Amino acid sequence: MSSPTLITHITYSLYASSHRLRSLVSDLLAAICFVSLPAGHKAVLAAMSDYRVAFDESFRFEELVAFLQLPVTEFGEEVDSSYGMDEEEGVWEARTASMVLINALANCPDLLEDRISLREEFGRRGLNEVIVVSFFFMSVTIACVYNGVSRLSATSALQTRSLLSSMSTRKRSSKMKRICEGALAMP
Repeated sequence: MSSPTLITHITYSLYASSHRLRSLVSDLLAAICFVSLPAGHKAVLAAMSDYRVAFDESFRFEELVAFLQLPVTEFGEEVDSSYGMDEEEGVWEARTASMVLINALANCPDLLEDRISLREEFGRRGLNEVIVVSFFFMSVTIACVYNGVSRLSATSALQTRSLLSSMSTRKRSSKMKRICEGALAMP
């Protein structure tokens, strides 16, 4: 932790990097958060704040959460059962490493108020919706593969995505169950 500038420059590597580099950098930053508490966590948070300024983000963590979003399709376009899986090689490993970094940032502080504040900040960037939508599409993809369904209407997928984003957490679980049942009933 003797050189916060080094951590800042490592963080800059997240910008427009290859998926492999993004994965390695995210894992390294998460390790710094966990290994050298509390100085490492504070240094990584400061580096993420510097990243926001250097790359013209409106808010801290904006690009980190945006990277986790699934690709958007057009209405009427068909999506096969591997929706979101046929992206560039290594993208899911990089997304997983980004989630590890987010967990490290949100769970390392000793004070409950700090943890809550960081979790709320990630929530304002859209992390909760990203998690719900990703979980839903992964569940539908697995169910479609298991049941031999090869195509899913993109119109249904996008309507479901916007519906899930607008619902409260309490309503999501029952609504998701009905949507999954409907998706599995498709020819």
